[in-house]
Order: sequence, then structure tokens, then C-alpha cells
Amino acid sequence: GNVVQSAVGDSDRSEAGGLQYTAQQLGSSLGTALLGAIVITGLIASFSTSVTADPHISSQVSSQVETKMSAGGSFVPASEVRAGAEAAGFDAATTDTLVSHYESAQLAALKLAFLVAAFLVVGSFWATRRLPTEILEGGPQEARPPPDSLEVSSAS
Repeated sequence: GNVVQSAVGDSDRSEAGGLQYTAQQLGSSLGTALLGAIVITGLIASFSTSVTADPHISSQVSSQVETKMSAGGSFVPASEVRAGAEAAGFDAATTDTLVSHYESAQLAALKLAFLVAAFLVVGSFWATRRLPTEILEGGPQEARPPPDSLEVSSAS
């Protein structure tokens, strides 16, 4: 913010601030959407793969999970996965295995999202490498008192 505000004159500060705020909000929204998509995609892929590869889970249960996941998934607590498995009539061992796979998939998806976020941060260092490191010519101007013509008179 200081770099943006010090790079423009007094008459352009409001526009520069507005553009800065807009860019900040846009970046925040896009970053949240990107990381959210990575988490959900990673969760669905990891969970589906681990359920399909587990020899202790029957092919019928695996196909039911695959059908549910292909219809769309979201990041829910493991207790909801347990409740869904119990409602579907899965036995206790299968339910416990599904919940365990889901919890592992959650952790893997979050780790992937944090890794991508870390790469984005490192990339931002490259993008900001040309920011000024010293006060630009003319520098920020000192605050000036308001002109006398704006004073309010007490005469009626």
C-alpha cells in the first residue's frame, strides 16, 4: 500500500487506492477459489483411489463410493462419512476403513493445497522483485493544512 500511494501524486491517490483494493480483493477471491478447487479435487481423487485399491473393501462398496464421488464431493467432517456409510448399511469394519481412507485423503488434499500456496508465495517474490527499495524522486509530500477558503464561518 505504501509503495502504491507513494508512487502517485495527491490528485491520483484515491484512484490508486481503489485499484489497489480491487486487485487485493480479486487476488484473494481467485486464490481462495484455486486452493479450494485443489483441495476438493485432491480429496476426491485420493479417496476414490484408496477405496478402489483397498482389497478389504468389496467391489460393490467401491462402486457405490465411486458413484457418489463422481456425482460431486465436498470437504465434510469424517463423522458425516461415517453416518453415510452406516445409512448405506455397510458393516462396521468397512465403515471404519472408509472413514480412515477419507481422513487420510483429507490430510493429503490439505497438504497439497498448502504446497501450492507455498509455491504461489515464492512466485510472488519473483513478481515483486522490481519494487522500489528507496524513496522515489519527489517522495511523499508532507501533509498540508486545509486551505483557508474551506473554513466554516460562525456568522449567520
